[in-house]
Amino acid sequence: MKKNIITSALVLVILGASASTGYATYRPVPGYIYSINENEKALEIISPKQDIIVQDSLLISVKVRNDVSVSMSVYKEATKEKEEELIIEGEKIDPGETLGMYTKQLKDLEPGKYRIVFDVEDEEGNAQDSIIKNFTVKDKEEEINEILDQIPETKVTNVLDDLKE
Repeated sequence: MKKNIITSALVLVILGASASTGYATYRPVPGYIYSINENEKALEIISPKQDIIVQDSLLISVKVRNDVSVSMSVYKEATKEKEEELIIEGEKIDPGETLGMYTKQLKDLEPGKYRIVFDVEDEEGNAQDSIIKNFTVKDKEEEINEILDQIPETKVTNVLDDLKE
């Protein structure tokens, strides 16, 4: 019994030491490296960042550079039952007075795959590459149940038995 307790304690000490050692060697990359090409972006998508959304509403938030014109379209992609559905067509993005931000709230989204297309034009009206953001809306209850099903049933005694072996 004492042997098992000592073995478990040693394992915990080793795990704790390796975690703190790994954190001690972490050195963040200097911020100036990230900002080299920042001025070249016509549009920065703030939200949605994730590819999977588990709610029926979505906040679209973007930061737009002053010297470009951007319009946004939102599509629900086709399924076996339905054709592709246009939710928002060519809405002009007028960045707000503060920080060039634009936000739009979409409500009552049905589960499925969606696509946001940002059409960008420069000051002379020349079309640039479109920026596309794909995301999937999932039913909240189904997603939670799926995640819970993936968690294995574990007990402290099972972990200790595994350590002994």
